[in-house]
Amino acid sequence: DKQIGNAETQIEYLEYEIECLEEDIVIAEENIKYSEEQYAKKELIRQDRLIAYYKSGTLSFWDTLLSAESLWDFFYRYKLMEDLMEYDATLLASIEEQRLEIESQKTQLESNKVVCEQKKVLAEEQKLALNDTKEIRTTYLAKLEKSEDVLEESIDELQKKADALTEQLKKLSIQVF
Repeated sequence: DKQIGNAETQIEYLEYEIECLEEDIVIAEENIKYSEEQYAKKELIRQDRLIAYYKSGTLSFWDTLLSAESLWDFFYRYKLMEDLMEYDATLLASIEEQRLEIESQKTQLESNKVVCEQKKVLAEEQKLALNDTKEIRTTYLAKLEKSEDVLEESIDELQKKADALTEQLKKLSIQVF
């Protein structure tokens, strides 16, 4: 009974772990979907920036700077161009970072799925083993009960014989005296 109780407790714990993993998997899939949507948006921005850059070409950079009307305007345009290049570099770094994060999340998700499946298989094996143990126990108890019934019948029969012999001894002892 104690072993069966322990096995049932282990199965319940495995089922709890499986439930938690399945919840984690659902959350991870939602996070990946959101991250992929954000990645797609940033990728579209990057593509738009590249198209604009290729359309304007490198001369546009110099044209913008050289068309300045004053020194202050030149530095202002230079600063704007510098900020734009910095934005592009930050955007590219952000896109790469997000791509790596998505890959990491997908790897973790697949790992969780594998662990979850392994735990499901283990839980199923333990359930089958527990059911086999319960069946063996039930069969054994039934045999014990049958043996107990046979022994009780034998004891009852022997008791009747002992009672009969006791009666005969009493009758004989009464006749002797």
